[in-house]
Amino acid sequence: MKELFSTAISLFKKNKQTWTLAILVYCLIMTIGLGITMITGLGNLLLIIFVVCPFIFTFIKLSIKGVDNLPLDNKDIYLGYKDLSRSIFITLRKFLAPTLLCLLGYIGVYFVLSFGYIYLFEIDLVQKIVDIAMKQEAINTQEISAILLNNTELMQKLMCLNYMALGVMIILLNVFLNKKIFSIIFFMCINSTRINYDYIVSNKKELNKYKLTIYNITISLFYIIGLTLAVLVNYLLNNIMDNAIFSYLVSSFIFLIISGMAIPFKYIAYTHLFNQYFNHEVGKLLEEEIKYRQ
Repeated sequence: MKELFSTAISLFKKNKQTWTLAILVYCLIMTIGLGITMITGLGNLLLIIFVVCPFIFTFIKLSIKGVDNLPLDNKDIYLGYKDLSRSIFITLRKFLAPTLLCLLGYIGVYFVLSFGYIYLFEIDLVQKIVDIAMKQEAINTQEISAILLNNTELMQKLMCLNYMALGVMIILLNVFLNKKIFSIIFFMCINSTRINYDYIVSNKKELNKYKLTIYNITISLFYIIGLTLAVLVNYLLNNIMDNAIFSYLVSSFIFLIISGMAIPFKYIAYTHLFNQYFNHEVGKLLEEEIKYRQ
């Protein structure tokens, strides 16, 4: 595991200008996207498709060139958008199903936390809503929504619980899905969708000695710190100004910047391992792919 940290830090320092710019561009686009989705009500799934997917390709490309001792160019930052259809297709193919499972986990965690909090600490509010419902033949959802939305303190607490549930989802994604990075590197090397790269990766037992789960939990500290600061900043801004959108965007940007520090550790380390343990498979599969296309 020390080897992974050492390699990631060394290559990041060597190309820190390009890496820093790439992370900053990613965070800015994500923050703008979050603002648009908050104002328009569009789902954050669009951000995953049109921001996260292309930048996964970008970060892998930067890592590949860095590990191969090739000079990085600022134009490489937009590689995922230059080849948008391919980056979206292969990334969604690899990540969509497990991401949706983690999304369901996020919804479940948030549901349990929010209802648990309301039941334990807002029992008077629950009783008030029950009384309103009992007095009317049909439940007036608008009246109940107004009661909830006008309770500023409750909304702030629910937002904090939302951040906590979101943090759980992000950490789960970071810990359990990163082996998919190997598969995407395979695809970028061979450019074939007919090969089961996941099967090849899962059978590479040499990777076990690197304790990748512990490594990913360790770099998840960036997400935890970022999330904690985002919650604190959101709480402070809500207390000094009446602009929920601004508070949300500032706290989101802080989270993205701090959690973005984990990006080089993730992609450089995995690309380094790929070069060490999958070169033979790449050569063999390239030969097979050439024969197949002929």
